[in-house]
Amino acid sequence: MHDPASVQCQIGPALTVTGFADGEFLSYGFDVANEVEAVPGINITGHVKSANRAGFIQIVLHWKSQSLAKLQAMRAASNAAGANVKFKIVVADLSGLSIVTLKDARFQSRPGGSYSTTGPSSRTFRFHGTELTPVELGYPEV
Repeated sequence: MHDPASVQCQIGPALTVTGFADGEFLSYGFDVANEVEAVPGINITGHVKSANRAGFIQIVLHWKSQSLAKLQAMRAASNAAGANVKFKIVVADLSGLSIVTLKDARFQSRPGGSYSTTGPSSRTFRFHGTELTPVELGYPEV
């Protein structure tokens, strides 16, 4: 369990994102969920292991996060005509333990949100990259 107040996200060398929402504030997944696929053959079933490590990270920020303006500006700049911006994302708790990393990441979706009688909702950002590395219980995935 991670306390969202003690987690930060480093996007590229210059942007540190803080101010995560309460509840589920980080999710991730691989493009190819199965590492091994059974492949039927003539007399035997073989197995094929996927080398695809591409995936996504989705972060949810509190609507009062001081990182929102900088993140929105970075998203706008990376989506400008002719821009080809890729960056590394490292999400870590303040003890320095990485939770998940994503190489060659780009903004994948526009941030969503909503408004209600209680105020604005959290803001969600989704990134896609070529190599997703989750760290479970302090140990990198092997």
